[in-house]
Amino acid sequence: NPNPNPNPNPNPNPNPNRKVFLRWAQWLCSLKYCLSLTILIEFDEECTAEEAQVCEALREDNDTDPALWWLYILLNVLLIVVQRCIALFVLVKFSKSLY
Repeated sequence: NPNPNPNPNPNPNPNPNRKVFLRWAQWLCSLKYCLSLTILIEFDEECTAEEAQVCEALREDNDTDPALWWLYILLNVLLIVVQRCIALFVLVKFSKSLY
Protein backbone atom coordinates (compact mmCIF):
# COMPACT_ATOMS: atom_id res chain seq x y z
CA ASN A 1 0.00 0.00 0.00
CA PRO A 2 1.91 3.09 -1.19
CA ASN A 3 2.12 6.16 0.96
CA PRO A 4 -0.24 8.84 -0.44
CA ASN A 5 2.04 11.56 0.90
CA PRO A 6 5.43 11.35 -0.86
CA ASN A 7 6.94 13.92 1.50
CA PRO A 8 7.59 12.28 4.90
CA ASN A 9 7.93 15.69 6.55
CA PRO A 10 5.44 18.21 5.14
CA ASN A 11 6.34 20.75 7.82
CA PRO A 12 9.43 22.75 6.75
CA ASN A 13 10.14 23.63 10.39
CA PRO A 14 10.34 20.32 12.29
CA ASN A 15 9.97 22.04 15.65
CA PRO A 16 7.85 25.19 15.42
CA ASN A 17 8.09 25.66 19.20
CA ARG A 18 11.85 26.22 19.03
CA LYS A 19 12.50 29.92 19.43
CA VAL A 20 14.83 31.55 16.91
CA PHE A 21 16.86 33.32 19.59
CA LEU A 22 17.55 29.99 21.34
CA ARG A 23 18.80 28.03 18.31
CA TRP A 24 22.43 28.93 19.08
CA ALA A 25 22.23 26.84 22.27
CA GLN A 26 22.18 23.56 20.33
CA TRP A 27 25.77 24.19 19.22
CA LEU A 28 26.94 24.31 22.86
CA CYS A 29 25.42 20.95 23.74
CA SER A 30 27.33 17.73 23.10
CA LEU A 31 24.02 15.93 22.59
CA LYS A 32 23.67 17.61 19.17
CA TYR A 33 27.00 16.17 17.99
CA CYS A 34 26.29 12.73 19.49
CA LEU A 35 22.91 12.70 17.77
CA SER A 36 24.49 13.70 14.45
CA LEU A 37 27.04 10.89 14.76
CA THR A 38 24.32 8.40 15.68
CA ILE A 39 22.25 9.43 12.67
CA LEU A 40 25.28 9.03 10.40
CA ILE A 41 26.02 5.58 11.80
CA GLU A 42 22.46 4.27 11.82
CA PHE A 43 21.25 5.86 8.59
CA ASP A 44 24.30 5.74 6.35
CA GLU A 45 24.41 5.32 2.57
CA GLU A 46 23.35 1.69 2.96
CA CYS A 47 19.69 2.73 3.18
CA THR A 48 17.52 0.81 0.74
CA ALA A 49 15.75 2.63 -2.08
CA GLU A 50 12.54 2.62 -0.05
CA GLU A 51 14.28 4.12 2.98
CA ALA A 52 16.46 6.63 1.12
CA GLN A 53 13.90 9.43 1.24
CA VAL A 54 13.31 8.96 4.96
CA CYS A 55 17.06 8.77 5.68
CA GLU A 56 17.71 11.96 3.74
CA ALA A 57 14.82 13.77 5.46
CA LEU A 58 16.16 12.71 8.86
CA ARG A 59 19.63 14.04 8.03
CA GLU A 60 18.19 17.33 6.76
CA ASP A 61 15.85 17.81 9.72
CA ASN A 62 18.77 17.40 12.13
CA ASP A 63 21.15 19.49 10.02
CA THR A 64 23.58 16.57 9.70
CA ASP A 65 26.20 16.51 6.94
CA PRO A 66 27.90 13.13 6.35
CA ALA A 67 31.11 14.85 5.23
CA LEU A 68 31.47 16.55 8.63
CA TRP A 69 31.63 13.42 10.81
CA TRP A 70 35.16 14.36 11.92
CA LEU A 71 33.96 17.80 13.00
CA TYR A 72 31.20 16.28 15.15
CA ILE A 73 33.78 14.13 16.94
CA LEU A 74 36.21 17.02 17.33
CA LEU A 75 33.59 19.42 18.71
CA ASN A 76 32.25 16.77 21.07
CA VAL A 77 35.73 16.16 22.51
CA LEU A 78 36.37 19.91 22.65
CA LEU A 79 33.14 20.52 24.56
CA ILE A 80 33.98 17.78 27.05
CA VAL A 81 37.49 19.16 27.65
CA VAL A 82 36.30 22.77 28.01
CA GLN A 83 33.47 21.81 30.37
CA ARG A 84 35.85 19.73 32.51
CA CYS A 85 38.34 22.60 32.70
CA ILE A 86 35.62 25.04 33.73
CA ALA A 87 34.40 22.59 36.37
CA LEU A 88 37.95 22.12 37.68
CA PHE A 89 38.49 25.88 37.88
CA VAL A 90 35.22 26.40 39.76
CA LEU A 91 35.90 23.53 42.17
CA VAL A 92 39.41 24.79 42.96
CA LYS A 93 38.11 28.32 43.50
CA PHE A 94 35.37 27.19 45.89
CA SER A 95 37.62 24.74 47.73
CA LYS A 96 39.99 27.60 48.63
CA SER A 97 37.12 29.48 50.24
CA LEU A 98 36.09 26.44 52.31
CA TYR A 99 39.50 25.60 53.78
